[in-house]
Amino acid sequence: MTGFSAGHSRAVSYQTVSQASRARQFLGTPVRVWRVITWRRALQPVPAVYFAAAIVGLIVGLILGAFTSVPWWISPVALVILTWAFFFSTIWLRPHLHLTSLRTDLFSAVSPASGAVRQMREEADRIMSAALPIYGVVGLGLAVLGGEPKIGSSSWGPDGLQQVLIHYSDKFQVQVTVASQLWEDAGRIHVHDMLMNYRWNQTAGAAVSIEDHMALQERLEIHDGELTWETAKLTIDGVDVPAHRTSIDSLSAYYAQSDGYWVALLTPADAVTPALRRFSSDERRKLAAPVLPR
Repeated sequence: MTGFSAGHSRAVSYQTVSQASRARQFLGTPVRVWRVITWRRALQPVPAVYFAAAIVGLIVGLILGAFTSVPWWISPVALVILTWAFFFSTIWLRPHLHLTSLRTDLFSAVSPASGAVRQMREEADRIMSAALPIYGVVGLGLAVLGGEPKIGSSSWGPDGLQQVLIHYSDKFQVQVTVASQLWEDAGRIHVHDMLMNYRWNQTAGAAVSIEDHMALQERLEIHDGELTWETAKLTIDGVDVPAHRTSIDSLSAYYAQSDGYWVALLTPADAVTPALRRFSSDERRKLAAPVLPR
């Protein structure tokens, strides 16, 4: 009997906590919507924004009109004017980069779960439609590469996808970057970052405090004198492209400039230099598939 009472109490407690959590989420919705709108103030409002403001104002006006002598039309007119003034004030604000649409951000504010699904779909669509080419390794089996290709990281800007890294394994990676930096050192910087990420991943969890983290970062840093560069070539889409190569930590790293993009490649030092080719639409869709909700 005692066990039943304890279990029943726990069930009631869990139900109470769940109800309280849903209540907090519901009450927090207006705050999240306000944050979305505030963050989006630098955007040009579309007619749908004013239409939504007019509808909300109309509902408020009808409610007020039913209980007060305030004319029903004052509320929608006032809310539309306030909405216009709110967005007009953004001419003095610095614009922000928004990867997701306003509709998706509002969905996330009202229903975080639905918003997360929409965000994943939009991210997959951006990957599919990006002008930036995505290259993969040719002629080596998955046993050598260490696994199926997947998107390890990406970087976005006002003009879309700026950088993407294809990860087969820690020792096989291909990175493509928009060549907005025209100086020679840009390619070396990309290689340096890939090598540093490799070193850091090999020591993941070693730093347990801020002091340890800083000491480890200083110890892992690759200085200019540690890398010796030599001329090489990369075969990209069947074309031999002049490249530069360096070796460190049992790795070989290459960089080249091709069709307005920086291409960086990381391989084991004892591996034959692989050729690269652009992924097809179907292959890009497969890369984007893990982003899509199941």
